[in-house]
Amino acid sequence: MRLSLRKNCLAAFAAIGVAQAASAQLLNPGFEAKCGPANEWTTFGNVSSINFFTVTGTKAVKMYGPFNAPTGYSGIQQSVQACTPGQHWKAGAWATNPTWDALSPTGSVAYVAIDFLSADKVTFYPGATSPELSGPVEPATYLETPYAVVPAGAAFVQITLLVRQTNFVGGAVWWDDASLFEQGLGGVVVPNYSFEDSAPGCNDSPAQYWVNFGNGQLNIGENTRAGNYAAKLFGGYNANPAYSGWFQDVPAVAGSRWKATGYANSVAGDLIRDGNDVFLKVEFHDEFGANLGNETVSPFVPTGASNSLTYQYYQSGVAKAPEGTAAARFVILQVQHDFAGGATWWDDCTFTQVCPSDFDGDGFVTGDDIDAYVLEFEAGSAAADFDGNGFVTGDDFDGYVDAFELGC
Repeated sequence: MRLSLRKNCLAAFAAIGVAQAASAQLLNPGFEAKCGPANEWTTFGNVSSINFFTVTGTKAVKMYGPFNAPTGYSGIQQSVQACTPGQHWKAGAWATNPTWDALSPTGSVAYVAIDFLSADKVTFYPGATSPELSGPVEPATYLETPYAVVPAGAAFVQITLLVRQTNFVGGAVWWDDASLFEQGLGGVVVPNYSFEDSAPGCNDSPAQYWVNFGNGQLNIGENTRAGNYAAKLFGGYNANPAYSGWFQDVPAVAGSRWKATGYANSVAGDLIRDGNDVFLKVEFHDEFGANLGNETVSPFVPTGASNSLTYQYYQSGVAKAPEGTAAARFVILQVQHDFAGGATWWDDCTFTQVCPSDFDGDGFVTGDDIDAYVLEFEAGSAAADFDGNGFVTGDDFDGYVDAFELGC
């Protein structure tokens, strides 16, 4: 029966093809097409196709300043994806900047932008930008914008990869594997996800919609990734260990699957010290607020000299809501041991309900998800309890096949 179900599942996959429910279909995202420096992209300034510093494939795009004005721009952009007001979109790409052709923070920087256009592509609506790359990085690093909300009047979403040059300073960046994502069905951007609304929230929190415990602050213009505010977090100094954090709850049901993401860093003047465990966490709670377990966490923020001092992306594993779940909880947590000092700042957080058929939680629905589910099912693992009733049966396999055939 299991083998037959697996064959049926694979047949369904062959029939529907590969689906990525939350991804837009950019044309030539890896720049492999050989027609021009970036076929299907509009280019300006100094842009060329190159065959090294690639992330995948054999081609990347090299970009450097135009040397035509005190402040000049080189870039490539694409605006083929239709969008609807109210949707949430983000964009990203991999960037390499070698030491021998380094960008200068006082002269040239590289970044990704996401913006929106009217139906006739005349009216421009600004969206969001990624952190700026302003120094050498090799191998490649992924630059990603926060989610931007499509405004009224917009009909197309536009991604742009840029180098901004000032004072005719040199430096080049190699781009590869651009991405454009719509937050898919079931996805949640937690309210005030970028901590910009500093109106008081519940439980004396300085950020609306967020609950703060232990020690946390919002200080305008202090070490933000985007906008005017980021959520500062530091030790509670009231016990050993002491706990500080921020959290939000969203409605959830048994069997739903969730992951948490966000950006964090520390600064030299208040560097997070050894003895602090700082991470993202997913929890599930019942209608009375009791923690039901099935938690998952992200990697810890590095401490001491290991911290990069630049905003880094953190993502938890995927956790499944158990029976009795009424809410999924997004948590930013600091566990302080021996009163160790230091702080982290958090910005641009998302809390996503993972597509049911995306079993490995990577944002794609592919044959890898089938293989992953089959392995868990054959082992009788709790992870294969697709309907969340506490038992692993043929009904779970049938439920997964049905979800896979739907794509999401």
